[in-house]
Amino acid sequence: MKTIINLFKAFKLQIIGVLRLSGIIIFLYQLNSSILWTFQGRIMCSLMMGLYICYLNWQATKNLATSMQYTPSGECKELFDEIIRLCGMDPSTICLRYAYTDEAVAMAIFNTVVIDPSVWHGIEQDAAAIRVIDIVNTHITPTMISEKQRRLFKIKEALSLPAQRFIIKHELGHIYHNYTNKKLFIIGIIGVGVTYLGLITTKTLLGLFGAGAVFFGILVAGIADVILSYGSNVFFKMNEEKKADLFAVQRSSSEDIEAAILFFEQVQEIRDANPDPDNVFFKIPIIILSGHLDGKIRAAYLRSCKLRYV
Repeated sequence: MKTIINLFKAFKLQIIGVLRLSGIIIFLYQLNSSILWTFQGRIMCSLMMGLYICYLNWQATKNLATSMQYTPSGECKELFDEIIRLCGMDPSTICLRYAYTDEAVAMAIFNTVVIDPSVWHGIEQDAAAIRVIDIVNTHITPTMISEKQRRLFKIKEALSLPAQRFIIKHELGHIYHNYTNKKLFIIGIIGVGVTYLGLITTKTLLGLFGAGAVFFGILVAGIADVILSYGSNVFFKMNEEKKADLFAVQRSSSEDIEAAILFFEQVQEIRDANPDPDNVFFKIPIIILSGHLDGKIRAAYLRSCKLRYV
């Protein structure tokens, strides 16, 4: 029973999203039934829904980026700017922010690089970093289960300054390759496909089940959404992660690459040894869940890139 509850919680937002969007389509059908009965209507409705989904995700991502207020300053800002310049990019075009990233260490959103000061080294004297650490210790850490706290502590121990330099370059690689906008485009395309599948299923079954066909249309759309979303991690995001790693390899010293390899291997060992209890997804490959490579597979990929480009 506990496993079923955890599965439902994991998919709760996706279920709610599908139901909300289905409500919009039902409303549009009441206004104009051509969205179901004609090919042009289904295509037009699917395209509109894809654009709407893309917009909602763009707005949410933009709000997330703008909500981060703590900016590196002084010597810390200069160190980050120097790395940005070494990557052939203009520091004035890159936003740097401090924020908690939930074990990600750092991440990129549009043109913003987010650094997690709760695990990052060398920024202990930056007032903005201190403020974020205080917020994490006061409001986030007390709510964590012990396994997660243990993982974060060990990740901080494993993280080195050379590995940090590589990670920053990796995130800059995402910005260089325009990752966020491409991800939003993929989300929109999935929205188009899912909507069309839901509409065609409803139309096909309407004669057999009447209004009940709507249920099957929503069910098919929901299942397709899950499959395509996780499939995009394997076929899209994994490739983007590799491209960002290659970007970092081509702009890093041998020392920094080796430090990153060691760090990713250690992080994988930490996560394997300290899984969350009752985590029903623990045995599912991380490449499916998030599009990231297993730490040891990623280390092997970096070694092959280093042999070719360094």
